[in-house]
Amino acid sequence: MAALGQAQAEATKLAQQAGIAHAQANGHRVYLGRKPTYNREQLGRILDLLATQSDITIAKQVGLDRLAVRRIRQDPAKAEAALVAWESLKARPRRRQAA
Repeated sequence: MAALGQAQAEATKLAQQAGIAHAQANGHRVYLGRKPTYNREQLGRILDLLATQSDITIAKQVGLDRLAVRRIRQDPAKAEAALVAWESLKARPRRRQAA
């Protein structure tokens, strides 16, 4: 029975990955990944402090987890792109679903 559950979970994961790939290939911006835990002000402060302070010190000053600071340090462009994507999502009006 556990093997059946595992097979079902793997099939679901593959179907989800296929759906995401299809949406991205067709230019849909449906899947944006996880919402950033930081806002634009926090990102700016982090980028200013990266050259002079450690991740732990920055995390305490900004009020974020040190792993979030580490991810921003590793790829600042990706962090900026995530913010832009989620901000553009908020700017779009929501469609109402038919009842």
